[in-house]
Amino acid sequence: MAASWLKGVLQPDILTHDPSLRVDETLLAKAKPHHRFAVECALHDLYGKRAEVFIKLPKRLTDWIAREVISDARDLPIAVLMIQCTVWLSFSSMLQLSCLPRDEFFSCKCLLACALHTLITWIFFGQRFILAMHYGTHRSLVHPRLGLVAKALNNFPQLVLSNFWGMPAGAYYLHHCIMHHRSNNIFPDDLSATTHYDRGRFLQEIESPTTPFPHMWRPHFSHMSEIEFFFFE
Repeated sequence: MAASWLKGVLQPDILTHDPSLRVDETLLAKAKPHHRFAVECALHDLYGKRAEVFIKLPKRLTDWIAREVISDARDLPIAVLMIQCTVWLSFSSMLQLSCLPRDEFFSCKCLLACALHTLITWIFFGQRFILAMHYGTHRSLVHPRLGLVAKALNNFPQLVLSNFWGMPAGAYYLHHCIMHHRSNNIFPDDLSATTHYDRGRFLQEIESPTTPFPHMWRPHFSHMSEIEFFFFE
């Protein structure tokens, strides 16, 4: 059972449709031959099994979150994932700050704790968190009727949690929404654009997927005047 659970976490089933949903097969039947694969991928997104959450919370709690906290009940897996990320990072940080020696950073105990924290944070939560945060930059998770609480909770992943995955507070919104989308993936306004690479050349093929990483770390001064949208929108 443990092995099956671990496999589901590390290699979730993304091909099987959720049996509780009614799949509109006409979308695939009407697709042109050269569009068929793209439509199949879209159907998996629309009707596939949700794999964000791997530890279930009490049903009474999740029902309350879906009813009273979030804007759309379909976003419940994302809300639960953010709770799990917060709990794990709080637990790990508390243990490290309270149990590890402060003057022996390179001791076996510290290195082991660092390795375990890094592996769990990235392998179990990394992909799930980044995809959920990406979704949250485009669509508010918490219902606006909660006022300032909603504003704080909607920005919490980008301002607080993102730091644990190497993305400085607020940098993801500035990079992704203000630069990437407003510049429409066109270089040089979008510094992380890859459309100008020639994928027929080996060196450019290697460089292309690594392009976004260095630009995530440097400020985009040409867009800094628009940062007010992030805080005051």
